[in-house]
Amino acid sequence: MRIRAKGHGTNDVQWEIKSGKRVIAKGLQRGVRAGRAIDVTANWVAKTGSHRFTGSADPRNTLKESSRERKDNVRALSLRIGKASASAASAAPSFTVKAEGLSVSETIAENGNDLTIRLKISTAGEGSQDVSWRVARPGAPDAKGTKHGVKAGTSFEVIVPWKAKTGEQRIEAEVDPTNALAEPDAQRNDNRIAKELLVTDWDRWGEAAFKGAVKGVRQWQSRAAFNGIKIMGKVAIGPPGVLKGSTSIIKGQILAAMRTAQAPVGIADRFGRAVEEAWASWQRSVTVPNLPWYPAFAAFPGPAAPPTPNVPTPLVMLHSGGASGLMPNKLASTIKQRLGTIIDDHPGAEKAMTRFAEEFGRRFAIWRSIQEVRNVMGQGPVPTFKPPLVPVGPVVNGSVIPTPGVLASKKF
Repeated sequence: MRIRAKGHGTNDVQWEIKSGKRVIAKGLQRGVRAGRAIDVTANWVAKTGSHRFTGSADPRNTLKESSRERKDNVRALSLRIGKASASAASAAPSFTVKAEGLSVSETIAENGNDLTIRLKISTAGEGSQDVSWRVARPGAPDAKGTKHGVKAGTSFEVIVPWKAKTGEQRIEAEVDPTNALAEPDAQRNDNRIAKELLVTDWDRWGEAAFKGAVKGVRQWQSRAAFNGIKIMGKVAIGPPGVLKGSTSIIKGQILAAMRTAQAPVGIADRFGRAVEEAWASWQRSVTVPNLPWYPAFAAFPGPAAPPTPNVPTPLVMLHSGGASGLMPNKLASTIKQRLGTIIDDHPGAEKAMTRFAEEFGRRFAIWRSIQEVRNVMGQGPVPTFKPPLVPVGPVVNGSVIPTPGVLASKKF
């Protein structure tokens, strides 16, 4: 039974094969990647009569598919077994074939490269036969053919061209796909062979990462807020850590965008994590350095100052040592370090990461210089307010109300 996974990511896949109502084989295939196919088998001793077999993928719906999605999770096969003569039952095929090897001219290729697939086929037994073959290539029709008059005990090679298609790809080949040579199932385990390889498209992946990063930062902007600021009179004081925001949004958007562009999940996840870490480092370092945000709080005519917006202030005036981590050279270094050896021998990877860091770093610097901190709502008590002798007084130990959107007036 062949099972093909769809969607994104990897998952464990349960399966079972039944003869009638009796389970004759079942198992769990671990770490099946989306877009890949797996083959599972069941051994069964033939018995005279009519039989119906059913094969199920994820029979207990552990993957939580909807009823509509599960319509293709079951396949059935019916056959009738007649009585065989003793000579037919004991006969063994006199000519057998084997998929000896499958190779591709490049193990890590770039999208659109013209590659060569080589399938080596060997034979055993007696006599000579016509040998058919099939090679399944992602993004292209199956290549098929037949070599006539192949002698037993020899081997030959099939060469198939393929234009590489972006992503984690699997090439599958099969010898004698229709079983014209009448080999028993137990002997056909070596008729199939597969090869996995990665086809990169770093120009596309880098562009996708940038678009995902910008989208993620804009979502972060709409939710970012200040908390933990102390107000003394008109002055606001905020130590490192007062700027709060969900930086995981940035990683998530990069991951989603790169996966849509067919980047492997390991690359997309590490790329997104590197950018998130750089942004989080800057966020943690932001301080409010004794800024006169609340002039009215210096001498307020009441027992407590109500929520009042701050004086709009350029973001660049808030000290932030971590901003250096978002500069092009440092950001590029962080991304390369996070990806590590996973991108060894990847053509175009370093150039794409450098270009991403330059574009993102430049955008951050411009945004930081034009973005204003607005609507940070401050409040606090006026302990010296004692009318009529003391009709006004300064706010002491005031605080801010965490208000989302204080850094959203300018789009990143």
